[in-house]
Amino acid sequence: MSQEIPETKMRSKEVTDAFVLLTDELLKTVPELRSVAIVLDWEIGQNDFPFGVMVGRSGPVTSPTELHNIMLQTAKMCRHQSEVMLRTILTADEIAGDIARRIEEMTKKLETIESGHAAKT
Repeated sequence: MSQEIPETKMRSKEVTDAFVLLTDELLKTVPELRSVAIVLDWEIGQNDFPFGVMVGRSGPVTSPTELHNIMLQTAKMCRHQSEVMLRTILTADEIAGDIARRIEEMTKKLETIESGHAAKT
């Protein structure tokens, strides 16, 4: 009697398979949805693991119309991400400016205290 060895999937394959199943279900239940693209961000191995999943009503996204529309939506998402990043950078600059002003104020107060203390001695 031989025992079967269970097949082991790579984690990246597990993830992409799960998204494909979820996307298939969404495509069945939401008639307005034509295709789905999901970008995957890996903690390690960004260049070694899949960048994402693209699934349409007929399986992998390959038709010119689906590809074109996914590209348009991806461009919108990239523009949104750029705007979020710009707000983050601008906010960081404002915070750094506030910190610099507070340090300058505290330094002046400290100098005033030290000069007052030195005058008393």
